[in-house]
Amino acid sequence: MRLSNIKHVTPLKTRSSLANKVVIHGFWGAIVGYFLLHPASMLIHSIFEQGNAIGWDHLIVSFSPQHLAMAIFFTLLGTLFGIVYGFYAQRIVRLYEEVKVLSLTDDLTSLYNRRFFHNRLREEIERARRYTRHLCLLMIDIDNFKHYNDSYGHQQGDELLRVFARRLKSSIRENDFVARLGGEEFAIIMPEASYDKARKLAERFQRSITTYPLSSTNGKVTISIGIAGLPVDAQDLDGLIYKADRALYQAKREGKNRVCMFNKISKDKQTAKC
Repeated sequence: MRLSNIKHVTPLKTRSSLANKVVIHGFWGAIVGYFLLHPASMLIHSIFEQGNAIGWDHLIVSFSPQHLAMAIFFTLLGTLFGIVYGFYAQRIVRLYEEVKVLSLTDDLTSLYNRRFFHNRLREEIERARRYTRHLCLLMIDIDNFKHYNDSYGHQQGDELLRVFARRLKSSIRENDFVARLGGEEFAIIMPEASYDKARKLAERFQRSITTYPLSSTNGKVTISIGIAGLPVDAQDLDGLIYKADRALYQAKREGKNRVCMFNKISKDKQTAKC
């Protein structure tokens, strides 16, 4: 299942869906009560209490006016069971969807987690291969995050991650996919994106973070970004992640607060060049 197919349900939609479920199940419960439970009760009574043989006349008698009160009773009983079933069926479905979403998202930032990131990246790589399209992967790391935590405390560190995640999510294209890989490391999958598009987005986001006011800091929060692309840099998932990671580490080695692209590989060893 693709995560893009998961939709967050608003309270109004949830209430509307619940009401529809209750009405539908209540209606079918009434049908079952009137046309099945009531004739069945009459048949059981005729066999075990009166010792009569089974015949069609029992079915005809069940719907006669003299048994109207009993028919109404079983109709109401069926309706009640239908309503209860509809209520709990909808609740179980909602709880299942919530658990499913929680299993795919990061608790702190509400971004998608590492496990689903790998699943989504695998899907996008297969799609890029099938249609011969480009794909870029951005690995993003908050510079000196440990020092930030030590200076301002873990609560402020968590708040920085939440703010960062919101800014990151609002900066990407509609078809892009963003995830938190763990700690202060994030990733963006950019389907059908050239190196130029990926770099422009990375630099724009880098500037927006550097200039974004954070009340708990006296200085700037900076980030380093590594970029690798398919099919130029790698042909598979492991290779693409490795190359993007190498580009990120190169950005760190060159002084942080920069965007590096894995666009060249030297003959003696693999290095990323900004």
